[in-house]
Amino acid sequence: MIPHKLTLFLFFLLLGASSIFAQQRKPPAGGRLAVVVEERLAALRATPQLNGKLVRRLGRGRMVAIRSAKNADGVTFFLVNVTSRTHGWIQREAVASPTRAGDDQRLMRLIESSEGFDRLSRARIFLDYFKRSPLRPDVLLLLGDTAEELAKQLSLTRTSVINIEKGRQQVFVHTLTDLARALGVSPSHLLPVEGDLAVLLRDKPEKGREWILNAAGSLADSDKG
Repeated sequence: MIPHKLTLFLFFLLLGASSIFAQQRKPPAGGRLAVVVEERLAALRATPQLNGKLVRRLGRGRMVAIRSAKNADGVTFFLVNVTSRTHGWIQREAVASPTRAGDDQRLMRLIESSEGFDRLSRARIFLDYFKRSPLRPDVLLLLGDTAEELAKQLSLTRTSVINIEKGRQQVFVHTLTDLARALGVSPSHLLPVEGDLAVLLRDKPEKGREWILNAAGSLADSDKG
């Protein structure tokens, strides 16, 4: 790895637990399949309560298997399997299922209310999982228009933006800076937390892994200063 070029995949940077990685996992068994589309609500809890004990947080694009549903505190919770060993309760609005009527429309509304790479990643989830929805042409149009808008801000082609979102194209540090400026955040905010980054890089060569972790730490320290 060349020391002066930070070649982290953008799905590492933006999503932490991106839809691409979720698709590579074996889908959980034991219920109707669904995918996390609103990570802000994706707190897996031990009980169907908003203040229930937190088991873990699920990233956008994570697959779950819905076992049952329960209403509590005016909120509908799903009991879901995340893996063969991990299960818990999650808010209904956090996930969407290709087999549940109306979920394609709800996800479409969420895509329309999103911006930038959030819109791209949710549109990609829609296209990956809602293969029979009549809304696919509309989502494809939004995907293309959003990629073109981001490309203008980042001085990239629309194809490059889509490839970055899919994890097919690597991102150098100057592009990361431009991306952060376009999204209105600091570069360190696009990096996963140190523990998650270490896991994502565990199969990389030790020298390159250490350099990336140090570079990520330097970005975070510069923001604090």
